[in-house]
Amino acid sequence: MASSSSFRFAIIAALLALASAAEFVEDASGFNYDRNGDDWEGLCQTGEEQSPININTGDDVDLDEPELKVDVEDVGEIKGMSIFSTGAALEVVWKKFSRKPKIKVAAKDGDIFTIFSKSGSKVMEGVEKLDAEPIQFHFHSPSENAIDGRLAPLCVHIVCKISEGQSKICDKETCLVVLGVHFEYDDPTVDNKMITKLFKKLPTEVGRENGKRIKGKFDLNTLIPKNREHFTWRGSLTTPPCTEGVLWVMYSSPLLVSTAQVNAHQQAAAFSIGPDCEDVVDGACDPPRQSGNHRPIQPLHGRVIRKSET
Repeated sequence: MASSSSFRFAIIAALLALASAAEFVEDASGFNYDRNGDDWEGLCQTGEEQSPININTGDDVDLDEPELKVDVEDVGEIKGMSIFSTGAALEVVWKKFSRKPKIKVAAKDGDIFTIFSKSGSKVMEGVEKLDAEPIQFHFHSPSENAIDGRLAPLCVHIVCKISEGQSKICDKETCLVVLGVHFEYDDPTVDNKMITKLFKKLPTEVGRENGKRIKGKFDLNTLIPKNREHFTWRGSLTTPPCTEGVLWVMYSSPLLVSTAQVNAHQQAAAFSIGPDCEDVVDGACDPPRQSGNHRPIQPLHGRVIRKSET
């Protein structure tokens, strides 16, 4: 039988892991998009590896080495979900995985960023693969990253972290990997079935405690296109404090969405009641916030964008 001290250590470790994940749940208190991020402070102004970016597909560098790619075999299946308003976006969290994810990220000595330098040179020796797992996903409208200068009507960011106990560096700093997917219109009157499930009941007040439960299980793979071609680069969080040290994976193929679903997200972001509202009229923030919740494109500062076919 394990000693009481070992048991206490296991409990503390579990609580620290939960707290670490909670740090990256977006909270819009203290910032807004009224000035397009020009009034955001710290790294948001001074960082040189900021996100979002424009992906110029004519300038990307092919990544042929399979051992260096981000392997997304299975994003996992979740249950015990809820959707809540951060005051700027709709975010989905969950209690547990009903099917564990299978996501592998290349690292050198436990560091996922020493594999590639900013200029594009690669480290090939002593490469290991670390497990990553999603901790939340949220939406932006219009999209934040652009492909060849084009923004999509909606995007989802699936925020993942390197699983605990594999890397001292990541256990301390919580290394993040963000999977980004654009949503485009085909027939703008046809709803995306998965978005319909997520947006069935939308919150009217800001805060996780005011979130709406989503029944049943949800396969996160339905938020990833079947064509797994993607772009990878070193970047940051797109909201304050704009923390750098985020590995971005942006899929080139979009999923489909309806105009009604995009409008539902924008209205929830603009009208959900929160402490920043000047007034509340008929159960809605008055005047409404800016409905768009995307940060403008940031300079590359010499960063290299790499493309992987699978």
